[in-house]
Amino acid sequence: MASATVYEMPNDPDKDNNSSGGTLTPGQGRIALDFDRLRREGFYAPSASATRLSLELRAIKRRLLRRIGYRKRSTGKLDVERCRNVILMTSTRPAEGKTFTSVNLALSLANEDGIKTLLIDGDIPRPRALASLGVSYDRPGFSDLIADYPRHRAEEMMMAVEGLPLTLMGQGGWSERSDSLFAAEETEAVIRDLSRQFPEHLIIIDAPPVLAMPDAVLLARACDEVLFVIEANATPETAVASALEEVLEVNENVSVVLNRCLLAERTIEYGSYDEYYRRSDRRKG
Repeated sequence: MASATVYEMPNDPDKDNNSSGGTLTPGQGRIALDFDRLRREGFYAPSASATRLSLELRAIKRRLLRRIGYRKRSTGKLDVERCRNVILMTSTRPAEGKTFTSVNLALSLANEDGIKTLLIDGDIPRPRALASLGVSYDRPGFSDLIADYPRHRAEEMMMAVEGLPLTLMGQGGWSERSDSLFAAEETEAVIRDLSRQFPEHLIIIDAPPVLAMPDAVLLARACDEVLFVIEANATPETAVASALEEVLEVNENVSVVLNRCLLAERTIEYGSYDEYYRRSDRRKG
């Protein structure tokens, strides 16, 4: 069964991002993010712990951590063979807010909760997650880990963020059809290995929209939880139903995040993102 988590999230940065906000520290494999730029563009920043964005992310995190049993696991009360720590982020169609949600969730988990987090750009045809952070990624990545399994070591493909327990992995150099890659049994093996190799991490995979290509459904087979982003009052209900049905056929652990929904006055503490929209409108103009 899909369980609905209804919060308002801003639109996905579904465009090329060539700004250079991250710099690689030579010889250390660490990235220094430009948090001032991220804050100006409406993203989560460590210094903005009391913003509406932070409040809404906390609500999403509470439900997510409860569903995967993270708190129980961290206190030693849950003994399982494999941690439930792999989260897939997807949507019905492009530009609904999934990448924005992926990036902000990773930043918030790492900064506010001190949770080790690995953010993977799993959208091979249109990688946006790391670019949204201002990071250029020109090394082997997620697709290479699968295509050449078990040749590569995951650590070789990761970049740690300076000052946060956050690690990044890009999409890699796969240039053929991504669905043929994710359909291979190596995909499940790689995700299983990542989960076991990094049991203290939450692993967030930013995947393509469901109706754009089969990738998200193929990846969902091996993930523990799916966060499904829907743009409220914009995405046709029939399209949402069709996409959710595809995901639920392979993974019943689905939560929904509504983007751009109007919240009732009694829940105004979760915010309306008016400030974010004003910044977005100014950038468009």
